[in-house]
Amino acid sequence: MILNISILSENWSEFSLSEPHTHFPGLADLEKSGEARFTSPLAIDLSARITGGQVEVKGTLALTVEQPCGRCLEPFSGELSTTIELYFADEADHIQSMEEGDEVELTEEALSKETFSGDRIDLTQYLQDEVVMALPLNPTCRETCKGLCRECGMDLNKGACGCDTSTCHPAFAKLKVLKGGK
Repeated sequence: MILNISILSENWSEFSLSEPHTHFPGLADLEKSGEARFTSPLAIDLSARITGGQVEVKGTLALTVEQPCGRCLEPFSGELSTTIELYFADEADHIQSMEEGDEVELTEEALSKETFSGDRIDLTQYLQDEVVMALPLNPTCRETCKGLCRECGMDLNKGACGCDTSTCHPAFAKLKVLKGGK
């Protein structure tokens, strides 16, 4: 997604569009690897403005994603939504202030600021990164998911497997012997 900054002013301009996940190389790679499957286009609602040589972009991203559950490995779908705040400084102004030795206060905004040159900013990588960061590290199909049996691998959500689960982890077997067990 290309943002044409020549049309921006100090007032917020709003943009809404829907892009297929295939327009984002990182998301397409996640789908190829089987980590996630994106079942809806990326809904992008942004507001942007330019003020003092800086471009501010704020908004939301939403899409439906299918992932394998981290406990039972069954695929499930869920709505993924995230808010974004991006800041871009004109590269020429940024370089000039660094050459002049101006002291810059390292605020959260200053640390997250990117640079741009010309009258366009390609937001593709930034939007893609926000979606990837919003993906859960260990997704679960539901909070009450029982997962898989550690002995036989049966999905415990579908019923009990009959395995003896009273055995402790092998790393603690020596401690059980010290306690008087066998």
